[in-house]
Amino acid sequence: MHCLRYLYLEQTCITKLPSPIGNLKGLACLEVGNCKFLTGITCLGDLQLPGRCVDLDCLRKLNLDGCNIREVPDSLGLLSSLEVLDLSGNNFQTIPISINKLFELQYLGLRNCENLQSLPELPPQLSKLDADNCKGLSYLESSSSTVVEGNIFEFIFTNCLRLPVINQILEYSLLKFQLYTKRLYHQLPDVPERACSFCLPGYMTPELFSHQSWGSTVKLQLSSHWANSKFLGFSLCVVIAFGSVGHSLQVKCTYHFRNKHGDSRDLDCYLHGWYDEKRIDSTHIFVGFDPCVIAKEDYMFSEYNEVSVKFQLEDINGNLLPLDLCQVHECGVRLLYEDEIQCFHLIMSDSFRFYPLNLDGLEARFQAKRARFQGMRLGDFFVTRRTSEFLVKNITNFITHSEELYNKKLPAGMCNFYLPGDVTPEWFSHQRWGSKVTFQLSSQWANSKSFRGFCLCAVIAFYSFGHSLQVKCIYRFRTTYGYGRDYLYCYLYDWDDKKLFDSAHIFVGFDPCLGVIYDSMFCEYSKVSVKFQLEDINGNLLPSNLCQLYECGVRLLDVKDKDETSLCLTMADYRFCPLDRDVLEAMFQAKRYRGENCG
Repeated sequence: MHCLRYLYLEQTCITKLPSPIGNLKGLACLEVGNCKFLTGITCLGDLQLPGRCVDLDCLRKLNLDGCNIREVPDSLGLLSSLEVLDLSGNNFQTIPISINKLFELQYLGLRNCENLQSLPELPPQLSKLDADNCKGLSYLESSSSTVVEGNIFEFIFTNCLRLPVINQILEYSLLKFQLYTKRLYHQLPDVPERACSFCLPGYMTPELFSHQSWGSTVKLQLSSHWANSKFLGFSLCVVIAFGSVGHSLQVKCTYHFRNKHGDSRDLDCYLHGWYDEKRIDSTHIFVGFDPCVIAKEDYMFSEYNEVSVKFQLEDINGNLLPLDLCQVHECGVRLLYEDEIQCFHLIMSDSFRFYPLNLDGLEARFQAKRARFQGMRLGDFFVTRRTSEFLVKNITNFITHSEELYNKKLPAGMCNFYLPGDVTPEWFSHQRWGSKVTFQLSSQWANSKSFRGFCLCAVIAFYSFGHSLQVKCIYRFRTTYGYGRDYLYCYLYDWDDKKLFDSAHIFVGFDPCLGVIYDSMFCEYSKVSVKFQLEDINGNLLPSNLCQLYECGVRLLDVKDKDETSLCLTMADYRFCPLDRDVLEAMFQAKRYRGENCG
């Protein structure tokens, strides 16, 4: 058995690995994917090897896809020769930091790990990370320059809807690309030339890209001797809206160089996509880094004074994808130079600085959002549709939960969720900019036969947030004579760890508000205001330069809202429709105006 090189146990009914697996000293590939009867510690327990006796030195590939693993042991970092590790489709929440000791690891598969919340520092040679559909992923540990090596890479974060750290991924990717181009330009024989890329949810080209345009083409002027010795290549960005795309995808980037005499030359590269069929129904940002070595090797490129870059969406066979499946909304380009990379963190910190808004700014932003949705709502269909899907999924569960509460079958408690977004869904009938919303109550609103609680929404903007958080909601009820009750409150959401957010998020909660049912006095109240406060876990108010409430919304829940069909009818129809050129341009300008005037 010492000579066994390949062990294939995929989709078998085994309950544990062969023991002791360390006796298979020549094992190079272990395939145990989709072994549903393996459990976390039972499955990996045999890999808990002491540091002085690692018998799996030859293991290059380990496939544990779909094995119901709930915890990944630290001992995984002892498999020093591992090049391919597939942990997709499992139930763990974290990965041990020891994974950064896998110096040979090139592929890490984490697809459909929906409970995964954070990633540690990545292995230095990692060339492909596939974290598609990691819906709970919200934090990435920063990697220092001492543990990053330059190589071609592709990082996939499709459908990671809680991932807010594009700035951090950009910084890491640029560092990795710079190290890669140094190896490439030294003409090392084992270094191939190819574009590097990553993708993640997002709807706007980062400000780092100095040349931006709506649509699929961006044009820029080139300075004299632009292709000098400091030139590292082109950084490319494209924002793509999807309508439940179920096809393979690659993004073709075509350069059209021209000089002042009208001579031209075309080049192209591909931002990595995917071969399988992914279901994506939100807008994503694709960022690529193209070394474009020929521009430095061929002196003729220094004569070109203009270049346009066109982005095309194709399937893996090179066929153009139709607009009713996906569409390029906007794009951007930046020429990268070695001296710029060194001060990258300064560029990014200026570009993404967070400025809290005053009351006038909050009101202006709130009105601009509503005008945008009325005028071009299809351009933002993905934000509202995604939030609507969460609402539809949770409303029925909450109302059923509240009915059991009213029958005293369950203890009281909140239900909630959050996801990236910057506008209160239209379903919330009472909305307001800032942190407080006030509205009138109908007579007998607190009817025990129909009232099922309050649905609460807060849109919160963060700047590199790294604190504990709880969202406190304070109710203030008033009668027509001015009498009232102020002491009712609930917590919309809370966490006691440190999450890194640098974008706006929508927080939605459902409060059964049992006191309303049990106290007949509430039927006398004719007005209520709900105030939202952002606190740390100890109850201290958080300063507005860390996070700020942009807007909020409330809806009284009725038992009829339990019908999902009724709920869907109150939502606007956000079917995916391609936008024409005028709408693309208007949407592009509106985003820039909002960024300049609303922080």
